[in-house]
Amino acid sequence: MSVHKIKNTDIDKEMRRTGVFFRTVLPWFSTGRLKFFSFVMRHLVPKKPHWRGVKCEAVFVERDDGRRLRLLIFRPRLRGSAGASAALDSVENAKSQKPPAVLWLHGGGYAIGAPFQDKLYIKRLVSETGSVVFAPLYRHSTVAPYPAADEDCMTALSYIYSSDEVDSSRIAVAGESAGGGLALKTALRARDEGRFKVNALFPIFPMVDNQTVADNDAPVWNTKSDRAAWALYLKNDDGSYYAVPARCGDWAGLPPLCTYVGTIDPFYGSTIRLVENVRAAGGVAELRVYQGAFHGFDTLTKSSAARDAADFFIDTYKKWQMS
Repeated sequence: MSVHKIKNTDIDKEMRRTGVFFRTVLPWFSTGRLKFFSFVMRHLVPKKPHWRGVKCEAVFVERDDGRRLRLLIFRPRLRGSAGASAALDSVENAKSQKPPAVLWLHGGGYAIGAPFQDKLYIKRLVSETGSVVFAPLYRHSTVAPYPAADEDCMTALSYIYSSDEVDSSRIAVAGESAGGGLALKTALRARDEGRFKVNALFPIFPMVDNQTVADNDAPVWNTKSDRAAWALYLKNDDGSYYAVPARCGDWAGLPPLCTYVGTIDPFYGSTIRLVENVRAAGGVAELRVYQGAFHGFDTLTKSSAARDAADFFIDTYKKWQMS
């Protein structure tokens, strides 16, 4: 398969420095570290970000068990602002004047993370496309393992689908790492159950296979971290491809898919296989591979690869959701 590679001249000094920093400060995530960071993010990090130019509303959606899921909704702060108006004008020829929607799922090995870490993409989606972004604070595996987070994602998708604010024919599901894994699993469930239609899928370097390369010791996330995270998440493994998407044997019927990955990311091989499987099943799958890039390079560095990856994501989103 032909792979589009963006080569970094001398692997961008800034990316190299960032990699050395993470390898030194946090060489890998143990189970204990994942539990610690999960506690910090659940109890000490603000639940509602305050970002310039973006309005954030928190709503609570009832789960099937009666408890509530916290769902953040991001919109342009001023609908009449130049940026928002330009974005909305660009969709005037679409079927509906209602804006498209994005279900954004944060990463963190299914064990940690929060929507605030994805400020770059959420702000660009809101300001450049006029989309409404929905980001659930799904349950971490340290508190509730599989299938808790997956159920929260479907609860959020159901809420979006029933919203009068957005165009239900233009709902994208996106996320990075574990968020990418959840995005893929949400799309698979939507396909299988037939209740909802996902129009575009963006599983960025997704966490979809618990059988990773044994010798990966790259910065930020490596094989040791991956095994610890999967062990927490799969305590209630039912053997299905909803638990581990790489087990799926039928990739037909998925919406157009877009992803990218670095060559030293532990998810490099599984991301390539995902794209190959979707294409073999007759689906559309856009891919870019970044030479020498580690996991999370797009948000953790300001390298040329990071800039290209962000533009690739936004440009593909506009092509699929706003034309």
